[in-house]
Amino acid sequence: MDASKLMSLMKDKKQSMARKERAARPKPGKNRIVLLQGWKAGEEHVWFHDFGQHYIKNATGDIKAVYPCAEATYGTTCAVCDGLAHAARMTKDDDVVNLLAEAKAGKEVLINALDLDSDSPNTPVVYAIKRGVFSQLVDLIEEWGAAVFGKELVLQREGKGLNTKYSVQISPKDFTPSPAVLAALNNLDDYVKQESEEQQKRAIGAINGLVGIAGPSGASSSARIGSDKPLTSASTLDDDQEAGLLEMELTGKSNPIPTAASTVSLEEELDGLLGGM
Repeated sequence: MDASKLMSLMKDKKQSMARKERAARPKPGKNRIVLLQGWKAGEEHVWFHDFGQHYIKNATGDIKAVYPCAEATYGTTCAVCDGLAHAARMTKDDDVVNLLAEAKAGKEVLINALDLDSDSPNTPVVYAIKRGVFSQLVDLIEEWGAAVFGKELVLQREGKGLNTKYSVQISPKDFTPSPAVLAALNNLDDYVKQESEEQQKRAIGAINGLVGIAGPSGASSSARIGSDKPLTSASTLDDDQEAGLLEMELTGKSNPIPTAASTVSLEEELDGLLGGM
């Protein structure tokens, strides 16, 4: 037995099984947060990290794989992006082409923040925000400078899905994070490291199956995508649904995307899923 290959496989398997805390996201209505500085000593000005994920569905609209996008996260070549492009060239089926397009990575920005309305207002959390919200924070920093990191911010979220709108304002209230808070900052470099060979193979296999490319077993998993069944794009999901899909992937199980007409809430579904593990 090759010991180095064994250890490499175990390391990859451990990483693929590792569960990370789900990133917090703005809730509907008013959100009071405190923006925290960067987590690396000497580079406290680097306070954010780009992040993006591919959501790959099968013919019936079920999520079969979720995988971080290297291009969205690091600005480097992404094997899943390449797989999607290759698959699109292999088919002339408009429904499949549209489904592959929907699997393109949604992009967001991760920050360290205090969620003052949470049960742990003095514990730094990984906070995921849309790029539009991040742009507003950048505008505030350009106007106020580093003082933004010592203020309470009010983030307002209104609407759902594609109609969701955000606004960010500085509150008059000052907030100086304690040394204990700064010592507990999340390492966002580590948080975004969610790649694994096993998960990547699952993602590529799900993509290939859409266009009938034989998988490892040699069996083709091609399927005609029925145009009579509406499919929900990851880019049209609201924040709560996106958070649920991330949690689903961390548990290693597939689940249909919840819709607005669902009679059971996403949180209830996730509680049942996690409780059964």
